Amino acid sequence: MRSLKTGTVIGDYRIISEIGAGGLGQVFKAVHLRDHVTVALKVIRDSLHCNRKFIGKFHQEIIVHSSLQHRNIVHYHDSCFKPPRCYIATEFIDGWSGSEFIKRSREVPPLVAVAIVFQILQGLDHLHVRDFMHYDLSAGNFLVERSGRIVLTDFGLSSKYEDHKNYLIGTPGYYSPEHINSSALGYASDTYCVGLILYELINGQRAVTAGKDRNLLSSLMKRITFDIPCSDDKMRQLLTKMLKKALSFEIPKRYGSAHQMLYDCYLILEAFRVRYPRQAVLKYLVQSGLVEVEKEDRQDGQDIYRGFVDTRLRSSSSRPVA
Repeated sequence: MRSLKTGTVIGDYRIISEIGAGGLGQVFKAVHLRDHVTVALKVIRDSLHCNRKFIGKFHQEIIVHSSLQHRNIVHYHDSCFKPPRCYIATEFIDGWSGSEFIKRSREVPPLVAVAIVFQILQGLDHLHVRDFMHYDLSAGNFLVERSGRIVLTDFGLSSKYEDHKNYLIGTPGYYSPEHINSSALGYASDTYCVGLILYELINGQRAVTAGKDRNLLSSLMKRITFDIPCSDDKMRQLLTKMLKKALSFEIPKRYGSAHQMLYDCYLILEAFRVRYPRQAVLKYLVQSGLVEVEKEDRQDGQDIYRGFVDTRLRSSSSRPVA
């Protein structure tokens, strides 16, 4: 793709800086020329302008994303589909991608991890009740805002139904069994990937290593261990039960929709008096030094570090390493 320098104008937007890249294109921080609103601008790669398959995927992403409106889905602003000029402008999130957040935190207190996944599932439920599936949930496809809000992003593979039996789609390391065994993908495929994200948040490493060897991946999925680093027996039992269900190899034993898994997350947060998931995430961001605020928001005395065992220090310290 051609290099887009600072100051380059694309449609109604001026490029400020590059902030990421994906399979279909690059993502830039940009500003609207008239409204002066800062956005994330996803621009399709030059090499794909003549590829009907990928142009079609990009158009599908515009259709899907423009139909979604939820606090846990990155807000759609604008788009242009006039090849070779193709872009999507969305809300600019001041924060980190999930993968960057995990790299910085390495291990997240279980209650904070559930508070993050609770918000992911709220956004995913918005898709599922509209008969859309995400198909590409991964640590790189959710964002952690400095306010503690979590939003889903990247709807390049999302659709109401597609038969992906003949080729691998998604992000290596975040496949469901259906991604690799020639079965049709569905809502339970999305919830499996949410289970992978929750596992990674708590353990600081992936449940299944990245790769494309279908036989190896299938074997690894069947041998996932659920040794959750948590000193609270009740919390460990609840988390283990939820993860085992989310990461079941067999679809009938798994959560059939985001709503089902969302309810179990709610029960865990309620059991440990975490009433405001976004506030719980914000509290962690502040106390871990990732965010500086003059005055911390009301937390109702919730102990978001209950049961947290920092295995990096081999101690039961309730404070993360910044």
